[in-house]
Amino acid sequence: MTALEIVGHWRDTLEDIRTWYPLITDTMYQISSKPLDLSGIRATAEPPLPGGDALVLTCAWARDATHTDDTPHPAQIIIESAEAIDRYQGHTEQHYTFATAWERNHEAVPWLHANDYLDGWGTGISAAHHRLQALVGETPPKEEPEPDDITQMGHLIPADTMLTRDEAEHFWPDQLDTTAWDRLRQRAKYHREQGENIPPRHYPVDWIRHEIEARLTSV
Repeated sequence: MTALEIVGHWRDTLEDIRTWYPLITDTMYQISSKPLDLSGIRATAEPPLPGGDALVLTCAWARDATHTDDTPHPAQIIIESAEAIDRYQGHTEQHYTFATAWERNHEAVPWLHANDYLDGWGTGISAAHHRLQALVGETPPKEEPEPDDITQMGHLIPADTMLTRDEAEHFWPDQLDTTAWDRLRQRAKYHREQGENIPPRHYPVDWIRHEIEARLTSV
């Protein structure tokens, strides 16, 4: 997978978590009117009686609990992952809600990938995703974005994200000519020689946007 595909995968995973998490309470209210069959054999299409796992997730995560759950609450994973990102980046830890922690994780995915933190971070995120998926189910198939939507997505990429030429042209097709890419290559080479951590054939999004803006203003 390319870096762009990896980042897209994890952002889709986070989007599933944000979509499924509020549905747990709805699942608890959809209790079957049929008697509970302890044998596990079902001859009805009615939804099953939700189990204890769903019941647990309808409650808030208690940050000050003295006993650690065998399977962490999804809100706990999202919030603690956001706090871990703050530590990785040397920031002062903040007080997060589920919503603000989700935004912090979503925004940081390209940075986590570029700095080799993605594997450790992804373990907890995958656990939250699998737990919610088992209780709520699949989301509707995702529609392929239109070209205009792809360009809009490009505006949301953090400025310090590193992209290859192919990845950048996915978001900004036909925006830069060979001369512009040569300038970017020479600029990246110079900064690497100065000791900056810029991988070969990668360019910061901020530089790419600057080249695009320069071309547009020169027309």
